[in-house]
Amino acid sequence: MAELDGPESNAGGSDVPAPEWDLPKDLAAKDYFEEIKCQTDRGLAVLMTGFLEYRVRRAIKQAMNVWDKHAESIFGTDSSPGELSFKYQCRMAYGMGLIGPVTLADLDRVGRIRNKFAHRPTVKSFDHEAVRDLCDELEILGAWDKWWHSKHVREHTRRENFRQSAELLSNMLFAAYIAFSQQTTRANPGRQNIFL
Repeated sequence: MAELDGPESNAGGSDVPAPEWDLPKDLAAKDYFEEIKCQTDRGLAVLMTGFLEYRVRRAIKQAMNVWDKHAESIFGTDSSPGELSFKYQCRMAYGMGLIGPVTLADLDRVGRIRNKFAHRPTVKSFDHEAVRDLCDELEILGAWDKWWHSKHVREHTRRENFRQSAELLSNMLFAAYIAFSQQTTRANPGRQNIFL
């Protein structure tokens, strides 16, 4: 792969442009991944959930037939929030067939974890009683391993479980974005490719 913040190499020579990382214009991938490494638990939850919000909005935007100032007032932009909260944008992505039920449930959990960190000053760790059960309930990694018939046993901290889950959720949203960007029409493809 080429540099993280640029398009992937198109070594195969096809006419289809290689996908970009789809990051906000003012954020380079290497900066994002570096920042994740040095964050406190609170910072990690807020930063990664913010990026998931961006990815949900981008996937919805790519799948919609119309995106104008009215859509931006509903969903928001990179610089301002929209009228529709993260929770309801995720539900809409599910209703549009962009994500499956496990992804929807984990996006909801991730949002609730972020909100606990953001609005309760005493929550400073993924091991805090207010968020630990939500962290333990994240299921995307287990569903992924089951899908691929992996015998891998994941034993790591709640922080690492959150981080890996958020990264996989982000990658799945990016895959939905790419799937719609490569379609010549915007017809709803249904759920045939949605497994999580």
